[in-house]
Amino acid sequence: MSTVNRPRLSIVICTWNRAPRLRRTLASLLQSEASALSCCELLVVDNRSTDATRETVDAYVQTGAVRYVLETNPGLSHARNRGVAEATGQWILFLDDDVLVAPTFVANYLAGMASHAFAGYFGGPVRPLFDGATRAWTRAVMTDHPWIYSCLDLGPPTRPFMPTQFPFGANMCIRRDLLLDHPFSPELGYRHGALIPGEEAELFAQLQGTGIAGVWLADCALQHCLPEERNSLRYLVRRAYGQGRMIGRNSALQGRSTLWAVRDAITAICKCIAQIVLEPRSAVGSLVRLSLDVGVLRGYRPRFRL
Repeated sequence: MSTVNRPRLSIVICTWNRAPRLRRTLASLLQSEASALSCCELLVVDNRSTDATRETVDAYVQTGAVRYVLETNPGLSHARNRGVAEATGQWILFLDDDVLVAPTFVANYLAGMASHAFAGYFGGPVRPLFDGATRAWTRAVMTDHPWIYSCLDLGPPTRPFMPTQFPFGANMCIRRDLLLDHPFSPELGYRHGALIPGEEAELFAQLQGTGIAGVWLADCALQHCLPEERNSLRYLVRRAYGQGRMIGRNSALQGRSTLWAVRDAITAICKCIAQIVLEPRSAVGSLVRLSLDVGVLRGYRPRFRL
């Protein structure tokens, strides 16, 4: 394809068995300003779904609004890498299959990219939108561990990311040539039934290590729709454990000690016991922390395999 006809931005949505939520996401995105959408292409990468995902996307494919891609290797990293290979835009905006955006969202991204030509990647706020009533522990967990809901909000103003900061996968935009040189690791990332993240952190560590700067776009916010099961105690524990395994793996690869996790786990156990007696709703935050520490110790192995 000639550079004249290439879209400025490829919007890539990777999905697995979330047809109803994907339908809401696509409908929301296609309500964007027409002038902004004219600079974009929209790809849905189906990671071998078994529900009505294909039929859902086909309704948009027939109108020419969406391109459907099937990736049969299970795992979010495989799906994202396939999206990169199929995309034709200079930039790739990754969105989750369960987000809602404002009509100005895409236009704000394009404006931010034009204003910060030095940057190699961008990211914006990911704010929670819970289905149904929240739990007694939601506010406390959201305050102490927002990552467990895959949410991020660094607040205004728009500014370069600090060295320890990077976008979250539900709302991140990266130059395509950088992704071709630094693909997502298939050893990391959510896969069917497993909640072990880390592919995004690894990617941005590589980019920052080569001097690539990123910019936080404060006006490019979206809502991350969270079903009730993602606010359940079982999910929170599994999610924290998977996050810990990723941290432990990275510590092993970098030769860093994880003795801090042992001390942290002992403290978390003591806090859990005290909070169960005195203030049960606060105990969930300590249990999340304990699950993270256990995951760190489990993942710390020089020959780590997922």
